[in-house]
Amino acid sequence: MQNYILKYKAHINVEWCNQSRSIKYLFKYVNKGNDRVTVEFYKTTTDDAVVFQDDDTINHVLNRETVGQSMFNAWFVANKKFKETSLLTYIEMPTNFVWKKDIREWHPRKKGFSIGRIFYVPPASDDDKEYIDVINEASYWSTAHSLRKLFVLLLTSTSIIRPENVWNQYVGIVTDLVLTEEEKKNFGLFELEKLLRLQNKSLKDYPPMPIPTIDNSRLVQNHLVFEELCYNHEQLKEDAEVLSSKLTKEQSFIYDIVIQDISANKGGLFFVYGYGGTGKIFLWRALSAAVRCKGQIVLNVASSGIASLLLPGGRTAHSRFAISIAINEESTCNIKQGSDLAELLIKTSLIIWDEAPMMHKHCFESLDRTMRDLLRFVDTHSSTKTFGGKTVVLGGDFCQILPVVPKGTRQDIVSSAINSSYLWDSYKVLRLTKNLTLSSVPNGGNRQALQEFADWIATIDDGKMGGRNDGYAEVEIPKHMLLPS
Repeated sequence: MQNYILKYKAHINVEWCNQSRSIKYLFKYVNKGNDRVTVEFYKTTTDDAVVFQDDDTINHVLNRETVGQSMFNAWFVANKKFKETSLLTYIEMPTNFVWKKDIREWHPRKKGFSIGRIFYVPPASDDDKEYIDVINEASYWSTAHSLRKLFVLLLTSTSIIRPENVWNQYVGIVTDLVLTEEEKKNFGLFELEKLLRLQNKSLKDYPPMPIPTIDNSRLVQNHLVFEELCYNHEQLKEDAEVLSSKLTKEQSFIYDIVIQDISANKGGLFFVYGYGGTGKIFLWRALSAAVRCKGQIVLNVASSGIASLLLPGGRTAHSRFAISIAINEESTCNIKQGSDLAELLIKTSLIIWDEAPMMHKHCFESLDRTMRDLLRFVDTHSSTKTFGGKTVVLGGDFCQILPVVPKGTRQDIVSSAINSSYLWDSYKVLRLTKNLTLSSVPNGGNRQALQEFADWIATIDDGKMGGRNDGYAEVEIPKHMLLPS
């Protein structure tokens, strides 16, 4: 009795509907017909069946003569038998060779030309060198967090054959942390585990991948706090000295006030008011370096994603403080007492919030209420202190974008700004007025013209142009500032 091998290929109709109002989808699904299976029989050239016993060793199973090899495996065999196959890739095999189904072998094509179909070879059938090269290439321009996400993607897509080998190549890439090699590995594993948990998976699902240990006191602590403390303090100290030496008198005045407030733990509130080009970002960088080089935590946030990219370690305010999208006068941030984010805020020394005027006042008030509540366990008087007693510096220009109020009137927009909040009376307003972009322009007529134009724009911003007005005024543009048609 001859053996027959049953090969099946399932045709399963899988559809995705992302609109509940797509009624015709329901009718199409009802009338689509049954799922179908294509069955194919072919005659074997041996009497051995494709079975093995439970107690067979792996070597015995792998080394035994198989009844029918796959197209891919047969391609390797053909490379040994035919010289011309060395010039063909696996995809190009059907152009010059014919697949003999009955004997499961490739044979040279004798006549004609055909574009054949070959079976898909999963990436896991290859080695992992390609993925190691991809990660190494991405390391030149990508962040460590993005590299970890890439590695998790490769893990969850089962693309890697031996993930532990790729991991060993990947560890050395993260060099921006002041840690030992063992601590780097442990920290990276913690971060990978955190990303995998978002997909209901764990490193335990991918043996023999290593698992993060918890016997290291520097890594047991809150991972958010750990990230903020992993800066190179020596490098930051050098940066702080260089940046502080380049500050203008206005910037130095603000810099000294903020640093003194942090040192005295006064928990002051400051608003740095300056239009574009006055050096607010440069001041934020100097303050961040000066505080972080002492091993203290600075949280740099901005009201928009683009502005946050200019800040060292910047994040959007909504992301960092878990501020609700739909917000009102009674809202609080989605931060639970005892959580990692709560501990981070408790240990923070300075909060810098750029582009503050474009954010609704309820966002600041929400964070204020949350921090007063979170800090009550470390300071019994936190409920009476703005932002729980933390030093907070806001910056921006009220002449630029104000909070967006859908269908709101001018009064609605003005009343939603930060200077209409109950917090505003506690802020000390500090000003930057010198346009630093002009410092790079050599002395001469061009610089004088640019200074005149900058002063004219600033006068309009301050509402001083056009005489006394209620917000509306006619401004005549000087003729020498106009470009002729």
